Amino acid sequence: MAHAESPTWLVERSTSTALNGDWRHNISNEGLVVEAWGQGFIVGSLIIMACVTVANMRKGVLLHKLILLELLLAIPHGTFAFMAFDGYSWYLSSTASLLYTSYFIHNVVAWIKIRPFIFDPTGFMFSPRTATWVSRIYIGTLAATIAPMLLQIVSNFLFFNGINDLYERVRPTETTYRDPWWLFSTLALFYVLRKCYGSSVFTLIGKSPRLGILLVAMCLAMVFTLMDILATTVPGVNHGIDGINVYWKLALVFKCLTDNIMLDDFKTELKKLGGVNGLTSLGEDEQHSPGRDRQAGRVPYGVDCRAVQRVETSTSESTVAEKAQETGGAREVEQISFQEMLSGPRSQPRATPGELMDVGGLA
Repeated sequence: MAHAESPTWLVERSTSTALNGDWRHNISNEGLVVEAWGQGFIVGSLIIMACVTVANMRKGVLLHKLILLELLLAIPHGTFAFMAFDGYSWYLSSTASLLYTSYFIHNVVAWIKIRPFIFDPTGFMFSPRTATWVSRIYIGTLAATIAPMLLQIVSNFLFFNGINDLYERVRPTETTYRDPWWLFSTLALFYVLRKCYGSSVFTLIGKSPRLGILLVAMCLAMVFTLMDILATTVPGVNHGIDGINVYWKLALVFKCLTDNIMLDDFKTELKKLGGVNGLTSLGEDEQHSPGRDRQAGRVPYGVDCRAVQRVETSTSESTVAEKAQETGGAREVEQISFQEMLSGPRSQPRATPGELMDVGGLA
């Protein structure tokens, strides 16, 4: 009995001849499984994140729309491993162009999220003049990456359609126009947490595990980005799986998770977490005691974190003086009251003869 032929849109696990752009040429079953797993991981993860984003996004918020667009553009490039139709290399290259667009949007989102800290009125991170230059450099250099990304997109089409191997020479440089900007935003957030919260950040994580997930996702994104760099620049690092690079896929998912787990900018999200800990949340007018906030290790927004130690020192000294004064006053009151209980109210001082004569003269 003859076996039924597999549908033409499914991948055959072994191919004897390769079409132009067939990435499966000379690939082992192990490599094919790793590639299929990695792409399935991308699609499944990003679809779930997109659903969560839609469920939590607010109408009219540009940042939320950009995050959703970032996720949707990255999903199609996780499907080409399951295609086997003629000319699917054009599909592969087209989805790769959407992926590079998603990378660009991710860096835009990273800037929007960290921008409120860069331009903080207290000059916590940068002075107003320096913050302006940081903004110009960030946006200017990010805009300059459009040209090399277009070159990368063209090299994808040329390589996977069997025209030339420019892609192999361009791919190792991809990280230079893909990663520095979101890495800057990530390290800036770590600086803010380290400077303003210190060890109390663990208290925030305990009250809101989302912050912990955000920090872990950022660390994993950096680790897998480093592995991707090594796999594309150091010979032999990626040889064990026949050149199939799964590291960029893992980095992509965790980078998207850093945007998805907290939709608003970092300052707004930390204000929300601060509201749990006694800080004023966004849109609230509730006033909290600075003394209680300092005792809990919290720093109110709008206060220069560098001055907190000085404020705490002066406040503690004044508090001690006030307590001593209050204690001394209380003891004096207690002493007077005790004397009055024993001898009655104090008598008024007697008038002098001169005062009596003046009074008599007036009378």
